[in-house]
Amino acid sequence: MSWSSAFSETTILASACIEHAKLLSLVGSLSSWWIQRMASGVSGLPVAPTHYLRGK
Repeated sequence: MSWSSAFSETTILASACIEHAKLLSLVGSLSSWWIQRMASGVSGLPVAPTHYLRGK
């Protein structure tokens, strides 16, 4: 394997890792936003059964 082909493969792998990290951070921020939204009750749905327990 020549140096240039090894370098290009490493570059492709690195860019794939960067894209994967971007996707993971996007999914993480979306899920944390969704959890915050559920916790604040914006959706109008009770977050957990404790919501009912507190009402009684």
